[in-house]
Amino acid sequence: MSTSAATANAHAATEPGGATEPGGATEPGSATLLRGWPWVLVGLGVTVAASRVPWLPSAPWDHDGANFARALDAFDLARHSPHAPGYPVYVAAARLARLLGAGDAAALAWPNLAGAAAAAVAVAWLVARHAGRSAAIAAGVAYAALPALWLGDLAPRPDALAAHLLVVAASLLAARKPAAAALAVASALGVRLSVWPAALAMAWALPRGAWPLLAAGLAAWAVPLAALAGGPNALVDTMAAFGAGHFGHWGNTAATAGLRLDQWAVHMATQGGVAFAVLAVATWAASRGARAAAVPRWWWAATAAYAAWIVVGQNPDHPRHLWPLLALVGAGLSVAIAVRASRATGPALAGVAAAALVQLAPGLTAAGQLSPDAALARWLADQPAESLALAGGSEVGVVRLLTPTVRALRVERPAEIAVALAPGGTWPRTALVSVRDGQAAPAGWPLVARFAARPGLDAPGMGLRVFARPRPVALAQGHLAGDNP
Repeated sequence: MSTSAATANAHAATEPGGATEPGGATEPGSATLLRGWPWVLVGLGVTVAASRVPWLPSAPWDHDGANFARALDAFDLARHSPHAPGYPVYVAAARLARLLGAGDAAALAWPNLAGAAAAAVAVAWLVARHAGRSAAIAAGVAYAALPALWLGDLAPRPDALAAHLLVVAASLLAARKPAAAALAVASALGVRLSVWPAALAMAWALPRGAWPLLAAGLAAWAVPLAALAGGPNALVDTMAAFGAGHFGHWGNTAATAGLRLDQWAVHMATQGGVAFAVLAVATWAASRGARAAAVPRWWWAATAAYAAWIVVGQNPDHPRHLWPLLALVGAGLSVAIAVRASRATGPALAGVAAAALVQLAPGLTAAGQLSPDAALARWLADQPAESLALAGGSEVGVVRLLTPTVRALRVERPAEIAVALAPGGTWPRTALVSVRDGQAAPAGWPLVARFAARPGLDAPGMGLRVFARPRPVALAQGHLAGDNP
């Protein structure tokens, strides 16, 4: 054996896989499971989860978060604790986190942290089957550092967990582990049913022999959910009523408000930002590499299916609906560049991480602050409780949870404020109205407080203004901001 060949083989032995391919890639082999590689993956997962811990929430962010907090004590779909379709896997995970000592709001975010860790490990493990250990770790870190996902993990709601589970499922399926992939797909649907287009595409890509396991995974959460809802018929009725409202009244989907592609495009830029641009360019530059693609076509088909769904069936006022899309895109590009870029992998993914940190900075700075809804509740708690009443929109859910001594009433139109605040014509000593930013204020009511949306954390327009009524005034007909989920 020549000196150069021996050197090449010795180098290959230091990376997962052991044997070399043209271009320096490594084939999967026993070396992946040797030399501490599993512990390296454990360390990656722990690091990813720990990187989010300092910014765990101390209070729900919005009305959905308040509903999930109530579900920790009493799961009741009829009372929107939580609302349909129930999110049973997420609620169970959050209950486990609280059982282990987390506060209510933090317990609702801990499943996201666990999901982020699992997804980063899954991405790294998939890359390790095609490239070296360093490239694998770099890909996992690049995925975990993407701004929308990092900040999404801090939200006390299930969107980020569902996104991460889709990435886990895709990585396992791409690595030819169909049984584990089937369970991950079923879990993602149990966390958030609205990821169904991507899950359906992955389920179709599964070998038919894995379908029974997928069905068993679905039944594991669907059967208890039906029992908690009062039976299958009651569950179907509840979900049908919720779907009718989502598409016909308050969901603000394409069915009632148009496609609004421009709004989705803005969210893609603000949520993905520079980090995704760097990642896409680096992946394109690496596309001339000699190695075979590690990201199969069905991965992008699943991504496209979910993209079509959010445009048609989701509310663009809430950028969180993009998180599963951004997770699949970010993971796919991270895997592609790690496998194909060879010597450029490190610098390219380092550029992604640097760009991500730049975009993360404002969001992490604001993460220690309360959301507008929670800040309103805290402000109300500091006011004299006697004869105090608030009329508002969706923010009322958080106020009722955090400040139960305050009479908070949800109204849909300004014309309803007088009836809500002064039943029988008796006005409270202090009458307050809260409206979202960008929405019309009630005529004749002076502004007394304002709570701004946090950059990178709250949806645009989620800021709140609070107005006080010094005397009875006539309220114009119209629509009060913030009344829809």
